[in-house]
Amino acid sequence: MAKYYLPGIAGICSGKPDLELCLDKVPAVTAGAYLYLSPVVAAIVAFIFLNEIPGLYTIAGGIIILTGTFFASK
Repeated sequence: MAKYYLPGIAGICSGKPDLELCLDKVPAVTAGAYLYLSPVVAAIVAFIFLNEIPGLYTIAGGIIILTGTFFASK
């Protein structure tokens, strides 16, 4: 069971240093916009590995997030 928790704990622990590294390389507005991609990635991972079918609101929200991130990164 511990093998399932270890990647999650590692991801949580590496999040802050990764964000700080990102902020050194790109403007804060761009880094902040990319933080919104987390729910989109989580939905894709759940679809691939857990066979969860995303609902209409999840897909619509993902499209809104991707569009906003695209325009914010320009």
